[in-house]
Amino acid sequence: LNYNYWVDFHKKSDLEIIDLSSAKCPYAAPFICSDFKTCEKWLKWGEKNNIGIIKWPNLPNLESHNLKNKKLENVILFPVNHMHDLTKINLLNA
Repeated sequence: LNYNYWVDFHKKSDLEIIDLSSAKCPYAAPFICSDFKTCEKWLKWGEKNNIGIIKWPNLPNLESHNLKNKKLENVILFPVNHMHDLTKINLLNA
């Protein structure tokens, strides 16, 4: 329920969904930010709305690791806690 909420919530936002719709119960709703500034914007939005968004993963320096997709530096995770129904929470506009 909450995973689908985040997918619908971000359909027209500046985030790219990492599709986990085939998962039975995803731990979080992952999205890719286009850049660090966008990640920061959403992390601040989460703070303002009391939502624990996680910047994941904190990757080491790229020179020492062979990362095939640089976009993975900008993944953020929106919580999918099924004990709460996000549709009943009034979120501030993004």
